[in-house]
Amino acid sequence: MSSFGGTIKLAGEKEYKEALKQIRQSLRETGSSITAISSSFKYGSKSMDDMKATSERLSGVLKKQSTDYNNLKSTYDKMNKTYQDNEKSIGRLQKRYENAKQKLDHIGETLGKTSKQYESQSKIVQVLEKSLEKETKTQNENEKLYPASTTKILTA
Repeated sequence: MSSFGGTIKLAGEKEYKEALKQIRQSLRETGSSITAISSSFKYGSKSMDDMKATSERLSGVLKKQSTDYNNLKSTYDKMNKTYQDNEKSIGRLQKRYENAKQKLDHIGETLGKTSKQYESQSKIVQVLEKSLEKETKTQNENEKLYPASTTKILTA
């Protein structure tokens, strides 16, 4: 057999081929790792988007609940103020009734129970008494519906 040209035989050719084989294997492993990582990032991106959307949705719910809470607290404060104002009004009405009743007793003692002033004052006392009964009844019904001890708004 004759050959034209030459052959070059390198010292360490076997080691060189073995190194190339290991490099190819490492490249395949790296390619597989990159594919797995890329796939992971692809799904991770979706997960991140889902997490961001969920976070935004929960933020919206929290804002709505905060707004609802503030509205409820405002309504409660108004109701509580009205309730306190009604109590003060009843107190003033009670005082007027007691004063009118004392005046009626005084008129009865000084002018007699048959005098026109006594009759006039008696009508005033009756009107005040009916008003006081009505207002007290309404306040008591409201208190049964909304007892002060159970309508406190709790803060988180």
